[in-house]
Amino acid sequence: MGNDDTCTYTSMNDGRGHDGRLTKQFIAIYHKPTHTLKFIPSSEKGTVFSMNQNVTSYHDSKSFDFRNLSMNERRRMVFESFGSQKKKKVMRSQDANVVEMKSVVGAGEGMMKALGSQMEGGAVSESNKRVMEDLRKGPSEKPTTAVDKAFAEARRAFLPPFDETATKPYRVYDSQEVAGEEAWAQISRVVDACINQDDWKEALQKWPWPESTAKLLDLVSDPNRKGAKYQLKTICLVNHLVKFHNRASKKFMDGSAEEMVKYLGLPKAIADRFLELFCVASYDRGRAGYATTKQLKDRRVIYTLVMYLLAHGKEMKAGSVDKLCLDMSMETKDAINLYREAGCKCVRGKSGMVSVSLVVPLVFPNPKRGKKT
Repeated sequence: MGNDDTCTYTSMNDGRGHDGRLTKQFIAIYHKPTHTLKFIPSSEKGTVFSMNQNVTSYHDSKSFDFRNLSMNERRRMVFESFGSQKKKKVMRSQDANVVEMKSVVGAGEGMMKALGSQMEGGAVSESNKRVMEDLRKGPSEKPTTAVDKAFAEARRAFLPPFDETATKPYRVYDSQEVAGEEAWAQISRVVDACINQDDWKEALQKWPWPESTAKLLDLVSDPNRKGAKYQLKTICLVNHLVKFHNRASKKFMDGSAEEMVKYLGLPKAIADRFLELFCVASYDRGRAGYATTKQLKDRRVIYTLVMYLLAHGKEMKAGSVDKLCLDMSMETKDAINLYREAGCKCVRGKSGMVSVSLVVPLVFPNPKRGKKT
């Protein structure tokens, strides 16, 4: 018995009585320079036995039900049959390192607790986290499909950062996370300097504010009460967002980042953050600048709408968004659709005013499918 990289060879020698042959077989070797032919016995007794040869990676196709094979299994079989040795080695290494989460004892709550800091530190992949979450929900829960995951990822990319597991409405969205570290620090410096003045509202409105954001300041009776600073900073962020929305209305704005600060009329840290979130560096007719697509514009609008709702305080209820829509030059129906995408509830009163609220648990609308053409 023997083997090499691709085959296994087996043969048995049971003696001359195995098949009753009495003849001897020789191998003839011709030596060309001397023109001689030499006969050599093919085995010690002169008896030849057949050798069985098997390809190591070969499997009888009859033993497989290809209809039940996964894409990974089919891919592996193709590479095993036609791939290079290097690729086969890589595939075997990948297969050897795969650990099915469903085969791990305690892959539910116990495993989640056991991993602890490893998950927080990024040692566990997002795909394995999702599998563990599905296992923890139990068999009664409907499993998340690939389509559901795709829509969830698209929603994450479109909406402001949110906590889907939040138990309080005001904890779902966070204005500080939206603003970013530098922009939030800039807003904090302004708010901290203004609230200690006699007329802090006038101090904040150094330049005229739109009516919708100026009215938000009336919601804060005492700037020194608990949570008031966060609300005031959120209001300032909304005011900057509305200003940016109205100034960045063109599809392409030419100029450098420094020139954009002057054009937008915003502090540098805030302008840089908004350009990062809602624009993309581009070129148009040889000019460098920032472009805005339809998707980025909708993202800019929904960020502003959600922050406006958050600026109303922990109740997360806005009696009317009509003035905000007027200041942003947008239709109220468009605002309603975007608010619903963010998990909010919209109600049109008898007066025609649209109120918006957010409740938990957070529920997003089902994805809309395009009409068949």
